Amino acid sequence: MTRLILDNLCSVIVDCAHKTAPLDEFGGYFAVGTPAMRGNVIDYSEARRISKSTFDDWTARLRPRVGDLLLAREAPVGPVVRIPPAENVAPGQRTVLLRPNPSVADSRFLYYYLISPERQRELLAKASGSTVPHLNVADVRIFPMSGVPHLSKQHAIADVLGAFDDKIAANKHAIASARELSDVRFRRALQSYPARRTTLGELVDHGVLGLGDGYRTKRSEHGTPGPRILRAADVRDFRIFPDGAEYVSNDYRTRIGAKVSRSGDIVLTTKGTVGRVAIVPARMEEVVYSPQTCYFRIFKEDVVDFGYLAAWFNSRDLADQLAIVMHKSDMAPYVNLQDIRSLRAPLPEISVQRDEGSFQRSAIESIHALSSENDALAGARDELLPLLLAGRIGVRDAEKVVEEVV
Repeated sequence: MTRLILDNLCSVIVDCAHKTAPLDEFGGYFAVGTPAMRGNVIDYSEARRISKSTFDDWTARLRPRVGDLLLAREAPVGPVVRIPPAENVAPGQRTVLLRPNPSVADSRFLYYYLISPERQRELLAKASGSTVPHLNVADVRIFPMSGVPHLSKQHAIADVLGAFDDKIAANKHAIASARELSDVRFRRALQSYPARRTTLGELVDHGVLGLGDGYRTKRSEHGTPGPRILRAADVRDFRIFPDGAEYVSNDYRTRIGAKVSRSGDIVLTTKGTVGRVAIVPARMEEVVYSPQTCYFRIFKEDVVDFGYLAAWFNSRDLADQLAIVMHKSDMAPYVNLQDIRSLRAPLPEISVQRDEGSFQRSAIESIHALSSENDALAGARDELLPLLLAGRIGVRDAEKVVEEVV
């Protein structure tokens, strides 16, 4: 094995345009910046839709193609995504486009290598030392690529790790299908059982529902041990991904009060990307809700069924109401507690709610189970890479691990 730098393995490394791409709500292309790269997959809801002409301008230096990688170099440093087969993605702000040289680097291997926990730690360490951690293009070019094997072994490792991602992709498809079926069923339920509307504020006033915004943490309250702070960006795809680096010390737990997560909480994002919804699963680490989020807890299930209410939070009915109240000014979209209290939920008889809620609850449990399986698969994938690179496990042995797990 030869000690290399990233520039040795790429044909081209190109910086992004240092400006915001003009928005086109009906454009068929996307400028993917760092907010859309969390989790090392493209989150199109966080990407900017752009026109064909803007896409051409933003990719004039290098038009992205399948096999290219996009690396976030600031806010945050480290996420990597692959250019999709549609080739409709332009580099957004604070990113670098990498084109692996196929004569020396397998694109899939390079992706797995860069997203591995060890490489991510190295990227963050290289970016530290400034007010806002960042990498410049020169930093990216000279990033050390220790332990990269010859091309044939890269191919073999990529095939092994790719099997995990194939299973993860299949699970994601099953999750999307479950969510779509749940939504269709719920819309039909609303049509079949016209119901009186009740504001969330009324439910709170009658002790049926609890809701609140997040805790406004002071810098002096940060520290460990204590619960992690949950940001709006950690809520996506009907899931919660608590991966921020800020915690509230247990010394301030009495001040936090009810703003600490509980299993079964419904979470709604209220600032920036308004309207993302997730259910806190069992066995998730405890988190403190930030002011960018709002939580909901049912206190009287003889009045409101959990499965039914969770489905309503994920429905077009709620999204349409939020769309009306979120645009109050030229500021970024947001909703406050008064807006949330004014939202009107359709509530049929509890027997009807329970009939629909039973199905919805099962769907939620299935989604959480598949999501947990994906987390385990991703963890096993990430653990295998350093073992393969260090020669502590051979490719054939790794394939046996894949067969057992996948």
